[in-house]
Amino acid sequence: MKTISVIIFNLLTLGGLYGQIEIPFYEPFEDETFLDRGITMSSLTDPLCPLGATQHENCNPDPSLPLCSIENIIERARNYSWSISNDFQRNSLKLTVHPEDHPQCATGWKSRTEISYSIPTPYQQKVYYSWRFFIPNDTSFDEEIPTNNGPSWYAINQFLYPSNDGDDGGKQLSINYVPDENAVTNKRDLYIRMYGSVGPINDVYSEVYITDGLEKGVWNEIIWEVTWSEHEFTSFNSDPGKYRLWINRSPVVTDQTVNYPDRIRYNASVGNFLEPNGVFYCPTIRIKKQQPILSNGVIKFGHYRGGHTTVNTAYIDDFRMTYDFPPVEGETHVLSMYCDAVLEAQNELKLEAYEVQGATDYKFRFSQNGTPVYYLNTQSPKPEVSLKWVNGGETYEVDVKAKVNGIYSSYGKVCSVTLSDETKVIEESCEQTITTADPLQCYLVGNASNYKFWLTNLSTGEAYYLNSNSANNWVGLQGILPGNYNVRVRAQGTDFDFNYGEGCIVTINPGFSSKGKSINNNGTFHSDVRLVPNPAVNAFHFNTDTSINDLKIFNIDSQKVVLEKRQVHGYEEIMISSLDKGVYIVVFSIDDTQYVSKLLKTN
Repeated sequence: MKTISVIIFNLLTLGGLYGQIEIPFYEPFEDETFLDRGITMSSLTDPLCPLGATQHENCNPDPSLPLCSIENIIERARNYSWSISNDFQRNSLKLTVHPEDHPQCATGWKSRTEISYSIPTPYQQKVYYSWRFFIPNDTSFDEEIPTNNGPSWYAINQFLYPSNDGDDGGKQLSINYVPDENAVTNKRDLYIRMYGSVGPINDVYSEVYITDGLEKGVWNEIIWEVTWSEHEFTSFNSDPGKYRLWINRSPVVTDQTVNYPDRIRYNASVGNFLEPNGVFYCPTIRIKKQQPILSNGVIKFGHYRGGHTTVNTAYIDDFRMTYDFPPVEGETHVLSMYCDAVLEAQNELKLEAYEVQGATDYKFRFSQNGTPVYYLNTQSPKPEVSLKWVNGGETYEVDVKAKVNGIYSSYGKVCSVTLSDETKVIEESCEQTITTADPLQCYLVGNASNYKFWLTNLSTGEAYYLNSNSANNWVGLQGILPGNYNVRVRAQGTDFDFNYGEGCIVTINPGFSSKGKSINNNGTFHSDVRLVPNPAVNAFHFNTDTSINDLKIFNIDSQKVVLEKRQVHGYEEIMISSLDKGVYIVVFSIDDTQYVSKLLKTN
């Protein structure tokens, strides 16, 4: 006899409870460092309490059980409710539920062990939630079918919504493991129920029954593609939320659809790789009661069951959230956010791929018309490369492979990436005031060997052209008179000379080099010429025999001061005794190149 029964690897939409993790996200559960990546274990039990009961303070606890503290529950539950284990060929999260584990008011015939992450649930967008799970084919997971104490159930996965107006909230979706006491194989069926969106929880719903949906004693992978809805639905006549499902990379296909007044039933099975997925609809994959869908929810992994008297253990591994179909184990590809898009110039021009557990290097291959033109290696476990040396203004087909245990995987799927050919002043400097001692910086363009800055004074119309003369994406401003400037930048390289990008208004005030050296208007320090002494009381001179031309001195308000010179011991000395103490700008030329230095006048 088969009984629909509920191990939980839960997804819940509960907003704003914990620090939210971001998409893409990958947790390999390799060791206990997963505790540092946003995990919260709110539904655990404590072996120090009699019968393992951890009652919630805001409910009416079973009077036969003590009220146990939930403080430091993660630490206290270690090796009782959870641990990192390598029991079955891979490090994974081991979760165990005992008959009397009743956290958060799950009293009576219910028991649970659950961990949680706060996650995004963006509507009108496909999100892939995937993970691996292992149900032992031995006594550590007993398929008990109780004869009393209410219904029996083991849950694998759930979406839940929270309370909105004082009700208890409830499930949106659950995947239920179906035990079979007469089974002759390790295959088990799955029963998925989508719950209603208004009124009592079973007003309108859909259900999917998957024959031989999983196998005990082996690692199973679930990939869940959810399209969240932004509307409240009360029937299947509206545009509802929907999902598709893959089990061990094979699509779950619809064999039969049966319509009932209050629900749709899909009879399904695991198909072959060429068959189209079934698309399963429900009046809700969202929060109920006319509330806008939450920007984040909570995903739970664990057990939630009813009517059981045994200790059960299951294992979780490789939890991912992605915007595109997750890569095959050992394979990777460029993050979907970069694909079929123009990568605008930015401070850190980089490309990222999905992480592969245990990888020590990633190789990015850039091709055009099927011919590789660049290979970039990360030479680190972090799957990202700089695009600083990849020509901008081009479109590339990019694929990636990972190196694990000294061996590269195959290249993953190809992603089309276009690099922008325009640059501009960085946002931090636009509509801002900077000084002539500050560098003026633009966004990077791949493989540029020079950045030409075009500064136009908005009052006088005077124009300056400053060149970086290198791949450095900045220039110095020494020698630029104070004022408001419209600044545009163009990137130049060996094989390209791109157009000027978008303009930006920058206010430039007097400033000084922090190193006290003379600097030209391209940001190049003059290694030989200095003001001596500096600070000075009565006079200073230049420590060089090089001819100094066009000497000018300005005060901090950019006002030119009168110069007095005299010859002393064969060199020219500039008298400053009549000047007030303070900071002055000394402007001069050598071989038709203008330089600026700071002078400090003291008493």
